[in-house]
Amino acid sequence: MSAPTNDTAEVFRTGPFHEALSLAVSRRGLSLDRLRGMLAERGVVVSRTTLNHWQTGRSQPERPESLRGVAILEDLLRLAPGELAGLLGSPRPRGRYASDLAEPTLRLWRGYGLADLATRMRMPERNTLRRVVVDARAEIGPSGELNRWRTRQVMRATEPTDSWFDATFVDQPHPTRPEIVDISGFTPRQSEWDARNGLLLAEYKLDEELSRGETAVVEHTTVFPGHGPVDGYEVVAYHVVHALTVQAVFTGRRPARCFAIFRAKNADVDTDTAELSAGAETHITLANAPMGTHGIRWEW
Repeated sequence: MSAPTNDTAEVFRTGPFHEALSLAVSRRGLSLDRLRGMLAERGVVVSRTTLNHWQTGRSQPERPESLRGVAILEDLLRLAPGELAGLLGSPRPRGRYASDLAEPTLRLWRGYGLADLATRMRMPERNTLRRVVVDARAEIGPSGELNRWRTRQVMRATEPTDSWFDATFVDQPHPTRPEIVDISGFTPRQSEWDARNGLLLAEYKLDEELSRGETAVVEHTTVFPGHGPVDGYEVVAYHVVHALTVQAVFTGRRPARCFAIFRAKNADVDTDTAELSAGAETHITLANAPMGTHGIRWEW
């Protein structure tokens, strides 16, 4: 391994954790799939998606099993003991704050680019629309790439409002900005694309202003030109969603296995909740879906 430059040495001294991890993985020339397999050989099961979240800052290792995985990562990546673990910040807030049923405050977004975009775009501390129904459909291309996803949502206003913000995250991002098409019920007001972190933050204006308690139905498709292969698709529920459907459609190669996943709010790893059919289409449908991340992962 070549000697670190001054810039990389500074990252390993001061962090943040996700940048140091990303650098270490790159220097070793390991894919996330290979790294996941090496961890499994040592008794730590972590999904590729979780590893990606750790190295992009979307979550950080906090649970005892995850911290044991960090110690093993240090060895696999030829780092000194504690070199990564020492960069981990304080655990995220739990308890009452963590279980707040309102949309998340910007404090939840630090670490992977959203806070900066949110400040620039003057995103409010909380959205004023709650998702009552979410129907999300991802289209996976012949090489396993995410081509597009279609989302239909029914949202209820918690106070008078005519707009909301939405954040979309993409694994294996391409510099080309995703395109929002086939829009119904709203108009895009502003958006920013952070290709480095695979983050699209957009503000949308409803066709009609809502009074408190009123609902709106909105639909749109997000197209991802040139993005790399993915092994999962997720939807975040910031509060209980009365009806949630997540569907993956494979237009070429079929996956070998598919699993429903759930990640509780403030957890740092996914939990497989059920094995799904692995054909040209698979999906999950939940009533009163709890707060957290719901989705599908697959293996080729």
